[in-house]
Parts: sequence; C-alpha cells; structure tokens
Amino acid sequence: MKREEKAQVVASLTSKLKDAALIVVTDYRGLSVEKITRLRNELRQASSEYRVVKNTLLKRASQGTALEGIHGYLEGPTAIVIGSGDPVAPAKVLVRFLKEFSELSIKAGYLEGKVLSAEDTRGLSTLPGRKELLAKVVSLCASPPVRLLSTLQAIPQKFIRVLHAIEKSKSG
Repeated sequence: MKREEKAQVVASLTSKLKDAALIVVTDYRGLSVEKITRLRNELRQASSEYRVVKNTLLKRASQGTALEGIHGYLEGPTAIVIGSGDPVAPAKVLVRFLKEFSELSIKAGYLEGKVLSAEDTRGLSTLPGRKELLAKVVSLCASPPVRLLSTLQAIPQKFIRVLHAIEKSKSG
C-alpha cells in the first residue's frame, strides 16, 4: 500500500470513528469470506459497517482521541464494527453471530468515550434497543393522563348508576 493510499485510509477511518456511536474490535481469524460477507450484510442492516483494518492504520486514525484506550487490543488480525445508529443493534448482531460461529471473537469495544471489555460489549446485546426504549418512555408518559381520564369518567358513570338504582327502587 502506497503512502498516499494509507493517508486516505487513515483520513477515512478518522472521520468514521468520530461519528461512530459504537466501535467493536474483533478477531476474525478462521472466518471464511462467505461468513464475513454474511456478517457484513447483517451489520449493514443495523446501520453498521464491518471493516478489516491494519492495526497500525487504526492506531494512527485513533491517535489523539479517546479511542487510544483500545490500542492495547490491536494485535493480530483485526476487524472493526463501526455502528452509526443505535449502539445496541450491532452488538445484538455480533453476539448472535458469535453463537453461530466460534471463530469470531470480540477483543474490546468503545461506547461514549469509554473502552469496554469483551464481556461488557456482549452485555450490550441484552439491553433493549432504542426503539423499544422510546416506546417504553412514551407509554410511561401517556399512562398518568389515561388513568386520570378513566378516573374522572368513572365518577359520573357511578353517579348515573346510583340514580338508575334509586329510580328502579321508587318505581318498583
């Protein structure tokens, strides 16, 4: 690889790493091209990218950023997941893929300025996704007014039932 190409790769990586919500460093040793392609396709659906990178280029791209904490994990064959949207979605895809193919392994992760261990990165997959969390927040916000409305509606309904009972008792 020529020096100009390396500079372009580093510049591209730097911009992608700055915009990333989640970064996961993996060891892809033993995975066939077919399996890597399948993983890339699944990660693409989760608004993520799976990219094989040279360790030295990744170190240069992350120099001077909070990502320097992952430099200790950059040994051997390395591929990274760069997630731009919901950070939980790529973690779920990776963990599902880890269960199917034991050749893939997670070295470390990076989320919101913090370096995550392999176990912590796997733990992300147990969290609910962004859409699920937003749905829960909306339901929690909507719940008190709905309960208040049903309580306010119950008072006149009970009053009407009492009046009907009184009417029946006087007429019959």
